[in-house]
Amino acid sequence: MYQPRRPRTLAFTVACLAGVLGAQQQNFVVPTAPLRLLPEYMPFAQVPMRYQQIYRGSDLAAALKAKKLSVARLQGVRFRTNSQTTGNTGYQVTLEAYLAVFKGTVSSKFNDNLVNPTQVFQGSITLPSTASPGKWEINLPFKQEFIYDGQSDLILEIRIISNGNQNKQFFFFCDGVLSTNTVETLAAFTGPTSTTATFRQSGKGLITRFDFDTGLAVPYGKGCVGEGNAIPEISSTGLPKIPTLSFKVVVDKAAANSPALLLWGVSNTQWGPLTLPLDMRPLLVPGCFLLASPDFDPLTAITTNAQPGTARAEVQFIIPPLTFLKNVTLYAQWAILDASVKPKRPLNLTMSNGLAITIG
Repeated sequence: MYQPRRPRTLAFTVACLAGVLGAQQQNFVVPTAPLRLLPEYMPFAQVPMRYQQIYRGSDLAAALKAKKLSVARLQGVRFRTNSQTTGNTGYQVTLEAYLAVFKGTVSSKFNDNLVNPTQVFQGSITLPSTASPGKWEINLPFKQEFIYDGQSDLILEIRIISNGNQNKQFFFFCDGVLSTNTVETLAAFTGPTSTTATFRQSGKGLITRFDFDTGLAVPYGKGCVGEGNAIPEISSTGLPKIPTLSFKVVVDKAAANSPALLLWGVSNTQWGPLTLPLDMRPLLVPGCFLLASPDFDPLTAITTNAQPGTARAEVQFIIPPLTFLKNVTLYAQWAILDASVKPKRPLNLTMSNGLAITIG
């Protein structure tokens, strides 16, 4: 294994990050621009059913941007009580909830929409017997965090297994919304294992609050081919939380026994007057793109002496106990000295994909 030159602290970035510092409230609400509020009793006051709601990635990204974030670890979801809910008996509702990235065209077939889902909740909740309109009284804390990349559309599925009203419909209203930022709502009232939606409406759904935490690293973009016809991959170990000594940025599938630089900075869209991703062909690295602004001194490492295209290197970040670093997002990308590429690149460099690092 290589020996890193020295661990690096983030404290010296304070001046450069002055415009993006400060603690943030750890939740966001979507849709961000509702057209009209309306009472909605699906899915919690309904018979056993299957319910899906799709959220636009652009709207989720805007909500995170307002928090000066680009990615988040989603930890729960809440729904707001509507003013029409007054004096209802607090029934217990047993349910399951799932989250997944949504791609493609909305289908009436539930499983066509919900691909590779994560079960985030399983259990029972008790609806309040006396609702307080405007408060987030329905709370589904996740049993497993969901890493949201800040770009993709999301689909939330809720399966109502049973309720305390002998599985009959009752009246408990949440704040619903008509909005172009909610792609579509689907439902079937024939049980939680229904396969086909019998109700569909575009631009309609529940106003939703996602609870989240920071302190995560999410890969993005694509690197370029290097030794062994492999593309170096960036990743991390540990969480970038305040404070920590255990967070490391890693590169795998790299050229063996080679110097490696970790480029890092405050943006993945702009480097001075230049727009990112930046085609590196004019800079003598054809086929590669700069994905992170190299605003600070690069961190150095030497990859392992391994088989071609299988080497690894890492650098350690020491994140100090400075609360103003919380929720700051940095961007990183590896550049590895690699003379094996044919035709050769004049600068003999191979580059990894990027990593968005949000400090928690």
